[in-house]
Amino acid sequence: TKEVIGSCVPLGVTINGLEPQEAQKEIDEGKYDALFEEGASLEYDRSAFEAKRDELQSVLTKEKADAQAEKDAAAEQTAVTRRYNRMARIYDLYDAPMELMGTKKRRERLLAGVEGSVLEVGVGTGKNLSHYPSGVDLMGIDVSSQMLARATERANALTPKATLVEADVQDLPFEDDMFDTAVGTCVFCSVADPVQGLREL
Repeated sequence: TKEVIGSCVPLGVTINGLEPQEAQKEIDEGKYDALFEEGASLEYDRSAFEAKRDELQSVLTKEKADAQAEKDAAAEQTAVTRRYNRMARIYDLYDAPMELMGTKKRRERLLAGVEGSVLEVGVGTGKNLSHYPSGVDLMGIDVSSQMLARATERANALTPKATLVEADVQDLPFEDDMFDTAVGTCVFCSVADPVQGLREL
C-alpha cells in the first residue's frame, strides 16, 4: 500500500487528515515514516473523489473537443487553399460580374484613405493593389501560392511595389502593432476559423 500510494495519492483519500495534494507533497519530500507509521489514518471520501473526477473529465472533454475543432479547421483550410490554387488562373474571369456590379467602386472607396504601413489579408490575385494611395508601405498575404503568383504580376507593375508572402490570417507571422492599417476584402468567408483570424488582426 505504501508503495502504490507513494507514487500518487488517489483523489478522495486523506492520510492522517492530509488532503491528497498535501499528502503527496509529504511523500515527494520523502516523509514516508510519519505518514505510514503504525496506526496511520487512511480515509476515503467518495463524494470528493466523484466531484474531482467529474471536474477532470470536463476538462479532458473540452480539451478533446478543442483538439478536434482545431484538426477540423486545419483540414477545412487545406481544402480551401487547394480550391483557390486550382481556380487561380480563371478567378478574375469568374469574379468579373461582381466587379462590374459595384465591387470595384467599393474597393476604391474603401482604400482611398488608407495610409502608413498596411497589411492586406487574403490579397488574392491582387485586385486591391492598384487602388492604394501612393506612399503606403504594403504587405499582402494569402494562403494560396497560385493566387499570390497572379498578385505578384500585378504588384510588379506598380510603384511602389507591394511585398507579398504566403501566410495564414489565423496565424500571422508578424509582431504585434507592426502595421497601421489592416485590410481584408471578400476574405473571411474563406477562412476556416474567421473569429481566430479577426483575433489575430
